[in-house]
Amino acid sequence: MKKYLKIENLLYLMLILSPFFDSFSFIYRSIYKDASISPITIIRPIIPIILALYMFIKDKSTRKVFIIGGIIYFIYGVIHIYLYNRLLTGISYGGILHEAQYIINYTYMILVLYIFLYFNKNKTLDKLKPTLLIMLGFYLLLIYLSIITNTSSTTYIEGIGYKGWNLSGNSLGSILILLECILLPYMFNKSKRILIPSIIILMLLGIFLTFLLGTRVGLFGFYLVLIVYFIGNIFLSFIKKKNINLKKYLLPILIILAIGISLVLIVGSSTISRRKHLQDIENNLFDPNTGKTSHVTGDTVKFVTDIINNRVDDEFMSEAQQNAYLSMYKFANKHEILNNNQRVQQIVYHLNLVKYQKNVLLILFGNGYESNYGEMTLEMEFIALLLNFGIIGFILYMIPFLIIDIKAIKYLFKNIKKIDIEFIMYLVTVLFAIVFSLLAGYTFFNASSMSIIVVAHLLLRSKYNILK
Repeated sequence: MKKYLKIENLLYLMLILSPFFDSFSFIYRSIYKDASISPITIIRPIIPIILALYMFIKDKSTRKVFIIGGIIYFIYGVIHIYLYNRLLTGISYGGILHEAQYIINYTYMILVLYIFLYFNKNKTLDKLKPTLLIMLGFYLLLIYLSIITNTSSTTYIEGIGYKGWNLSGNSLGSILILLECILLPYMFNKSKRILIPSIIILMLLGIFLTFLLGTRVGLFGFYLVLIVYFIGNIFLSFIKKKNINLKKYLLPILIILAIGISLVLIVGSSTISRRKHLQDIENNLFDPNTGKTSHVTGDTVKFVTDIINNRVDDEFMSEAQQNAYLSMYKFANKHEILNNNQRVQQIVYHLNLVKYQKNVLLILFGNGYESNYGEMTLEMEFIALLLNFGIIGFILYMIPFLIIDIKAIKYLFKNIKKIDIEFIMYLVTVLFAIVFSLLAGYTFFNASSMSIIVVAHLLLRSKYNILK
C-alpha cells in the first residue's frame, strides 16, 4: 500500500489527467464563450504546487533555488509586462492579462521540469513509460468517443478534420506524435501482454493522425516516427554487429507503414482535402495595389493599402509596425510567397519589427507575443520565444532544455556504441518538439504537450546520466 502513497505518484496522476483536462477545458470554453479563463487553468497547477511546497519545506537547498529562481523569473515577468503595456496599440491581439498568462505558462513549464528532475534524482520515477501509454490510450479514447457521438470539433473552420474535444488540432497532433516517439521502444520491447494492446493503440493512432486529424504534422509525423524507429534499429544492429529481430518489432511496423500509405493513396485523408482546399482559394485573393494575385493575406493587403495612403495613425498601429508591414509586403511580392503561407509572412514581419523598433530593452525582454494583429502573432514558438520574449526570456525558458539536448547530442557522438534505441527515440522526441514548434506551433504553448516535452528530457537525461 505504501508504494501507492508516495508523493511522487502525483506526477503520474498529473500526466494521466492531462487528456481529461484538455477535453474539459474545450467543452467549458465551448459553453461559456465569453469566459476569459477555464477552471482547468486553476486546477491543472494544483499538483505541481503541492509538490513544490513539499520540496520547499523538506529541502533547504531546494528552498534557495525556489527563492532565487522565483525572484529572477518575477523580475523578468514584471519588466516584460511593463514594456508590453507600452507597446499596446489598436490592432493588438491581446491585453496585459493574456500576455501575463504566457509568462505564467512558461514559468510553470520550468517549475514542472525542476519538479520532475528533483523526484527523479535517484531514478525513482520508474513508471513514466507505462503512465505515458495510459495517457495516450485516454487521448485516443476521448477522441474516438467524440467522433462516434458526433460531438467532435473540426480541425479547421472550413469543417475539415476532427480534433475531438481539444482546442487546437496542431497541439493535439504534436502531443500524439511526441507520445508515439517516446513509447515505440517500450511498445515493441516488452512481453505480449504489452505488445498486443500497443499495436492496437498504434493502429488507432495511425488512423486518426493520417486520415482524421487533417494536419500535415499528423499525416507525415506518424510515418516519420515509424521510419526513424526502423532505421534506428538497423543502424544500431550495424554498429553493434547484432542480428535484427524482424519478427518481434520491425515486421509489425513495416505492415503498418504499408497498409497506412496504401490507404492514404487510395482513400485519401483530411490532410489532403485541406491542402486541396488551400490551393483552390490561393488564386482567388486579388491585390488592388499590384493588379495581380496577392502574395499576402487579405487583411494585410488592407493594412498596407491604408498605410500607403496615410490612413493609419500611431495609436492604431505604431510606426515600427507600419514599416514592418510594408517591408513584409515587398518581400512577399518579390519572392512570390503564397498568400496562405502565414508563417513565412509572420517571421519576415517580426524580424523587420525588431529592426524598426531599434530598442535594446525590447531585444532583451521581448516586444510582446500578442502586441500585434492576430494574423501576425508569431506561431513559430521557438522563434517567438527569442523575438517576442527577448534574449533573456529565451535564456530563462529554453536554455534549461537546450542544455540537455546539446549534452545528449555530444554523448551520442562520443559514445555511439553504448546507445540503444530508447536513447535515439528520446533524442528524436526532444528535437521533434523544436521542429513542431517551428512548423505547427502550439507545442511549447500547450500545457499537456509541455509536460510530455519535460518527461522526454527527463528520460533522455537519465538514460546514461548524461548531465550529472
